[in-house]
Amino acid sequence: METLGYTVGIGLRYNLFNGDRTGRRIQGARLNQEISQFQKQQSEDRLLAEAVKQQNNLTLLQDQLKRKEENIKTFKESYVRTEERFYNGKVTSLDLRDAQNALLNAEIMINNLKADIMRSSLHLEALKGKLIGQNN
Repeated sequence: METLGYTVGIGLRYNLFNGDRTGRRIQGARLNQEISQFQKQQSEDRLLAEAVKQQNNLTLLQDQLKRKEENIKTFKESYVRTEERFYNGKVTSLDLRDAQNALLNAEIMINNLKADIMRSSLHLEALKGKLIGQNN
């Protein structure tokens, strides 16, 4: 079946009756473009939300670290007092061991918080890089 066409200039032919395929293709391309824009915006929104969440988490961890570092002074003082009392025979070795464990656990907790802060900072920097990369 031959379609009706119109010859424009030298050798150019435009098909006038193509069943509106060209219009559908244009409409489909526009829809695909809108979908892509929407998906891009969703991705940016998710990344931004994750970055805000990570920043809040980082702030919380830093506050916890500050409090734990203040508390460790108390654990050190308690250990020193318990050690003195142990040498004076006023407490048992179990009491000294408990004070030592409390101090060590506090130090471990501080180290874990520092590691969590480092991980959170790295994750936040990665998210910032993705956000900046998407805007370019």
